[in-house]
Amino acid sequence: MQELTMSGTPTPSKPWYRHFWVWFVIAIPVSAMVMGFTTLYYAVSTSDGLVVDDYYRQGLAINRTLDRDRRAAELGLSARVDFLGEQLRVVLQGVRPEQLHVRLLHPTLAHHDVDILVWPEADGTYRATLPELVPASWYVLVEPAERAEWRLLGRIRIPGERSVEIAPSKP
Repeated sequence: MQELTMSGTPTPSKPWYRHFWVWFVIAIPVSAMVMGFTTLYYAVSTSDGLVVDDYYRQGLAINRTLDRDRRAAELGLSARVDFLGEQLRVVLQGVRPEQLHVRLLHPTLAHHDVDILVWPEADGTYRATLPELVPASWYVLVEPAERAEWRLLGRIRIPGERSVEIAPSKP
């Protein structure tokens, strides 16, 4: 096919696949399809770790959790949790149970959660071996190992922070 110029002389026209706008118009639906299939892949291949089956039972558990926070405040408890390489050290102010249960909770992926039992040392601190943690902003839950009548909950960013001061939550 040929086009005429202003002077009337014919010039060969470019084939359709050489025009920028043709490819621009084609790229819009193609990119939408690629993104749609990518989203579908992630939706099917990953799990919904935050979805709870029994919302009513979870709602009732919130009241028990608030009672544990109030009890920690009544006892005047506070703690400092230190992450010392492969060691975890807890300095607890207030009561001194025989064992502490320290839970490191990943904010979104429950399979990364870590439960650690810590025992008291001669200097009054609690120590245990710390497994390797993936980088995240972890929740740190400290409670007695026997009867969990109180709890202290804090947050620490790993890597980056080495220690967290935890005071009772104000319900």
